[in-house]
Amino acid sequence: MTTPNNVRITLLVLMLFILGAQSSCSLNQFTLLSYNIRTDQNHMDANAERWLETIVQRIVTSEAQVVLLQEVEEQVGEIDDIPAEIVARLRDRGINYNYRYIRRFAQPPHGYFGQMVMSRHDLSQYEEVWIDYEGIGHDRSDVIQTFTTQLWGQDIRFYNYHPVPSRACDAAKYLNKIVSARRQYHDIIAGDFNRQSDSRCLDDFTKKYDNVCHIYLEESTEDSCLYSFDYLVWQGGRHAPPALGQAIDHVYLTADQSNTDFLVEVVSINIDHQANQPLAVSDHFPVTSRFLMSGR
Repeated sequence: MTTPNNVRITLLVLMLFILGAQSSCSLNQFTLLSYNIRTDQNHMDANAERWLETIVQRIVTSEAQVVLLQEVEEQVGEIDDIPAEIVARLRDRGINYNYRYIRRFAQPPHGYFGQMVMSRHDLSQYEEVWIDYEGIGHDRSDVIQTFTTQLWGQDIRFYNYHPVPSRACDAAKYLNKIVSARRQYHDIIAGDFNRQSDSRCLDDFTKKYDNVCHIYLEESTEDSCLYSFDYLVWQGGRHAPPALGQAIDHVYLTADQSNTDFLVEVVSINIDHQANQPLAVSDHFPVTSRFLMSGR
């Protein structure tokens, strides 16, 4: 029995339509990597080259369009200007990022560290907003980096966030003010929050922003995003299976996107609990999130 030509053509058109839709979806996906990259300074200094190469390779394999780094040392061992060195090593591999680094404060005797944002696209409307703690004032310790990147003709605003642990609750209140004042319909806030997602400190913030891990777990049983740091490395351990701590590294996405002509949807989020094998890079694990931009 043969299939009529008109039926074969119809099936071919349908297949091309499906493949085209799949291709369009894959083209409109983007990846965000958020990573606190600091551990014991003496350990980092003694393994400077391997430590740095491990971080660079992590960025390469993530294929991230946007990278947000917390606790970035300016010098490790004999390697100077770590932010510029990361970007230069990526460029040597044919991967180009625009970046901004901001120094936060010194931790004697080891020197200065700060935080860093990287984008394979533009870094427009870039700002550094120092947190002015009520009753304390501007003390240049906690800073929020924020910028807009245009992806497929649409603007998305990113925030890189990492408060000092002792001030994490006050910082969360200030973060809420910062994002509200600059609010766009597609905001992504990521970093080391130094608080678990169910913390009362985040109650006001989470009225407007959804935790990407929670969104993902509505559809998936892959729950690596529930654990984001390594107790063992934090306590000085080096070569053993990780001791998982409940997530304090988070990614948040604008909850209400109803007034926009396109959506940013969660595809996946993964936290690699083997990232410290065989070399302990950080007491935090890298957080890789993937999103899909789609029209309505």
